[in-house]
Amino acid sequence: MTAGTDSERAPLLGEGAESGSHHGSTANGHSVDTHAHDTTLLPTTRDISPSRRLLIAAILLLLCISLAISGSLVDTSMYEIMEGIICDRVHGADAGDRDCKDTDVQAQLSSIMGVLNSATMAPGLVFTVPYGALADRYGRIKILGLAMLGITLYMAATAVVLARPDVFSLKLIWLCPLFQAVGGGLMVANSMVYTAVADIATDEQRSSAFMYIGSMFMAGILIARPITYFVMNQSAWLAMKVGIVWLSITTVIAFCVPETLNIQAAVETAPVTVETPTDDKSKLGKMFANAKASLIKTTKTVRWLFWEQRLVGFLLIGLSFEILGKAIEFIAPQYLAKRYNLSYQKVGLVKSVDTITSLVLLLAILPVAGHLLTKKLGLSAREKDLRLAQASAVVAALGTLVVALSDNIPELIAGMVTFNLGGGYTFVLRGLMTSLVAGHSIGLMYSCIACVENVIFLVAPMFYAWLFNRGLESWIGLPYMVSGLILVAAAVLIGVIRASIVGDASTVGDGDETRDEARPER
Repeated sequence: MTAGTDSERAPLLGEGAESGSHHGSTANGHSVDTHAHDTTLLPTTRDISPSRRLLIAAILLLLCISLAISGSLVDTSMYEIMEGIICDRVHGADAGDRDCKDTDVQAQLSSIMGVLNSATMAPGLVFTVPYGALADRYGRIKILGLAMLGITLYMAATAVVLARPDVFSLKLIWLCPLFQAVGGGLMVANSMVYTAVADIATDEQRSSAFMYIGSMFMAGILIARPITYFVMNQSAWLAMKVGIVWLSITTVIAFCVPETLNIQAAVETAPVTVETPTDDKSKLGKMFANAKASLIKTTKTVRWLFWEQRLVGFLLIGLSFEILGKAIEFIAPQYLAKRYNLSYQKVGLVKSVDTITSLVLLLAILPVAGHLLTKKLGLSAREKDLRLAQASAVVAALGTLVVALSDNIPELIAGMVTFNLGGGYTFVLRGLMTSLVAGHSIGLMYSCIACVENVIFLVAPMFYAWLFNRGLESWIGLPYMVSGLILVAAAVLIGVIRASIVGDASTVGDGDETRDEARPER
């Protein structure tokens, strides 16, 4: 295989991606590359041409942009519509001088949105790992398409409930997320995009590829801000309808993305095997037996990845604290609208600062910093990722505390800029964890990460909504202060890891003799 460039700024599909051949051997006799973590593709990647891999990457990145735009349209309009419905019920639809930003309206809106945001994560909590296992067996793109379909059905059902407040209770929207049982929801869609990109990128390129994914989401949000502002000025309902139509088109495109997984290789290199029934049982009996075997296999693999491989598990804990701290974004629109007396259209424009800062970070600051760490200081790709994650965690914590203490828009913007300069944490840490896990388990690893996110996101919206309501009674900056302290804990956790530990760590599950001891019993 032709060696790829060592530069973190190498193209997503550089020279290292140009060959479909691999070297070394697996337990089944099929050749894989085991000597070059930085320049080889995963052994489970389909043998497809570089141009086709480039096409797949481009489509996935465009999907990220499209999903961000549709999400911005639907989310912003949903807040506006729900606030109007609650305001009508509190003050009366015909009241001429009503204040929809008062405590009564905002407390009800916060409580309803807190439960809704948590309910949105519930299907993912149940289905993320099973769908991840299915993605490792049947392909990433099928699961991505199903996840997008479930999200579209959820948004459409929510629109139906909001359209008839005279018929449906507003709390009925808490049941709408059940449609995400089809595909597992946003967390599964997100993990499938990361997994597909991981399939077509080398270890050296993977962190940059993940940053590109993040930057495309940011670009989509940045594009969506003025679109949302313009459409919302016409009608919140128009924004809702445009968002759902846009999301439907995105779903159709998702099903058309070429598959990245070599299914045969994935089956042959799976780290855990479980006996499946071969006798003459009834079809129903075989179905239950196969389901039981799959559950046992998934449970063993999860334990193997995150318990027996202590470094991967510790990194997951650090990532969990960071996710919990940054879940403050669930209440950010309402918090900004209430504290600074802004409309939701203007809140979207203010949050463009977030998007611009994140784009600069992902497209310029992190790539340059990564280049300096590897070229000037001689750090390995893993050591570089660790250092970037440690710095990002500190900056994010500082920014959140500044937002909590800000009393005016300039101070708020300073805090938002600082907070978003720490936004690279999750991307580089995912890249680091990927480099520590072999290709046959990456889909399941990302799904386990998504499952942890789901658990946190199941609790965090109600937790921050509760803090927001307490803040309405005392100090409104309370939720951001708590978030900042959680991010401080995340910075401490990741800060105690030495670079030498990740630099010397071997890849989990590569299949050589030194790793066999770490495998779960078959």
